[in-house]
Amino acid sequence: MLNSKRLTYHFLSESNRKDYIELSMNAEVMRYITGRPLSYEEAGARFDKNLQVIANQPGTGSMAVHLKSNGHFIGCGKVVYLEDGRIEIGYSLLPPFWGQGYGSEIAQACIQYARTLHTHELMAITDPVNRPSIKILERLGFELYKTGDYFGLPAAFFKHPLG
Repeated sequence: MLNSKRLTYHFLSESNRKDYIELSMNAEVMRYITGRPLSYEEAGARFDKNLQVIANQPGTGSMAVHLKSNGHFIGCGKVVYLEDGRIEIGYSLLPPFWGQGYGSEIAQACIQYARTLHTHELMAITDPVNRPSIKILERLGFELYKTGDYFGLPAAFFKHPLG
């Protein structure tokens, strides 16, 4: 299990299904990830796909994020290998936890964890209109390297060299 100042992180397991589905069905959260909230069935399938990543790439995948103070689920973090050896980090939060520094804390924890893995570069993808997420990435040393399409949605691609 990983920890940061206010949060704990553990790779998703079946015990996180309900929380993950709630997050994935939230319209405010998913407008920046898939462009729309997922149905219950789609969210369940996405959860199962995340469990497969964790099983196939031990030590990487999506993590449930909880408050240290009370154990409350607030969102997810992600650290996954890409085919070219880079690692993608990501984060998502339930709206009641926006604007409180949790996104930055999750992203920083993902970066620190990724430094323990074998890679030369991190990357992150966000919706180009998601200014709060872009600010987090830029503050943490990520640089925009291209914009384009990602699974049919507009995307801003960021990279962070590890050195």
